[in-house]
Amino acid sequence: MNQIKQRLYGSYILVVAVFILLLSFLLQNIVEGRLVEQQKETIHDEIAELANYIYTENRQAGLSNDTVIDSLLQISTIVNYRMTFIDLDGNPLYDSTIPLSDLDNQSQETEVQQVLLGEDTGVSRRTGLANKREQYYIAQAIKDETGNPVGILRLSSEVRDISTIIDQVLVIQLIGTILLILVLITVSRNWINQLANAMTEMDAVVTDLTNEQYEARYYGHSIDNISHLGESINELAVNLDTQSKQLKVSEQRTYGLINHLIIGVMLINEERQIQMVNPVMNELLGVNLYGQISHLYTDYIRSAELIELIEKAIKKNETMNKEIKLYIPEEKTLDTNVIPVPGTRPNEYNYIILVYDITEIQRLENVRTDFVTNVSHELRTPITALKGFSETLLDGAMHDKELLKEFLEIMHVESIRLDSMVSDILQLSRLEQGQERFSREWINILEVVQEVFQILQQ
Repeated sequence: MNQIKQRLYGSYILVVAVFILLLSFLLQNIVEGRLVEQQKETIHDEIAELANYIYTENRQAGLSNDTVIDSLLQISTIVNYRMTFIDLDGNPLYDSTIPLSDLDNQSQETEVQQVLLGEDTGVSRRTGLANKREQYYIAQAIKDETGNPVGILRLSSEVRDISTIIDQVLVIQLIGTILLILVLITVSRNWINQLANAMTEMDAVVTDLTNEQYEARYYGHSIDNISHLGESINELAVNLDTQSKQLKVSEQRTYGLINHLIIGVMLINEERQIQMVNPVMNELLGVNLYGQISHLYTDYIRSAELIELIEKAIKKNETMNKEIKLYIPEEKTLDTNVIPVPGTRPNEYNYIILVYDITEIQRLENVRTDFVTNVSHELRTPITALKGFSETLLDGAMHDKELLKEFLEIMHVESIRLDSMVSDILQLSRLEQGQERFSREWINILEVVQEVFQILQQ
């Protein structure tokens, strides 16, 4: 919470300070420009009054360089600017501050050139030779009563006077800025505390939600926008809680379904670690894999053929199918499928191993095959007998009454036997389909043996 308050205070002070600094910079430029303009106006008014004073004082006696210099000497003590009188050739004739011997010809100075070119006044701004400080210069022609220029009067003032005023303004602005920041912090302290407390509580709620503690809620009260954010967080928590419960129910249903399947199911990741296994898989493989979750499947499966199939599916990342023989703990035939499925991260795959025990199915198929073979052989015997006796009778034996009777009796017995075998086949078919129940009856084994013996003897 203290960190949040410090950040809020720091951000608040930074924003206010930047705003006030920008405002101070703008005010500084405005004040500086205004002071410069004011100084220009003042010095312009001053040189105009001096020129008028010189003209008025010397109008009757006549204007000349000497009379102008005398007038300047008289007022030099009351004028706060440096005064320089220059003839029309640019030679300095009088200077209130610098000896004339230290001055060069001034005809090349900007303000002097402007006046010599016919302008009423000339102005310029440059570094002075005497004090090496920036100076503001203004020049104006001194004219006689006929309007002809006698010489040029120039005034100069240090710009540092403006800088001093601006520095004072900046100091005042700085003090005002500090006082304003302190006042704003004092006024906004309660607001910042509310905001910091709300953000701290919401941070705790979000942390709990991140840790899957979806029962966490925000109960604080703050300004409207923050309270609305808290309500949104609560809505998010409710949705996450609902989705989490639905996922748990769905997961339980899925595991329940998988655990009750009649086929073996195992899920591994790309690192070959076991993620899930059902009871049938444990039974088929003869290994308890429940306690080996997150362990390598290769450490517990003892079928090299099954491991080879799984590794091939992982390498090619495609579905594989194969009938695999197991000999430990008992001989089994397993129909095995390895199916790649997308994982939770991009380009990640898990692999489902489905194993179905077809041992009994194969045994039944073999029994069916043997049964068909045996039935075919058994059917051949009465059919052969019927065919042989009928051919014998047709070849002339039917004229012998005793032989005819014997053969017909044998053919009758064989037809009854054939009919019995066909009935037995139909009965077996109905038994397989569950349409008929087993019935028990006594059989005379001696009669059956004698019957078979008689058939074989004939």
